Amino acid sequence: MEGFLLDTCVISALLDANHKNHARVLTSIETLPEGALRYACWISVAEIIFGRKVRASCRHLCQQHRQVQIMCGRRI
Repeated sequence: MEGFLLDTCVISALLDANHKNHARVLTSIETLPEGALRYACWISVAEIIFGRKVRASCRHLCQQHRQVQIMCGRRI
């Protein structure tokens, strides 16, 4: 039985339907042999979790910044 270790970039593109490489990665995954195992390294999983937390935090900060701009009536 074959197995494949998926890289962080591959997993990210696979999970994000808006990723520029999503369709290409999905096609590649679908062409793997039937029954082949697909592995994700725990480091890749941790990187993805960290990236999502950072992205959510940045969105929150951007929203707060916009609210301050609106309250001040100008761009900061």
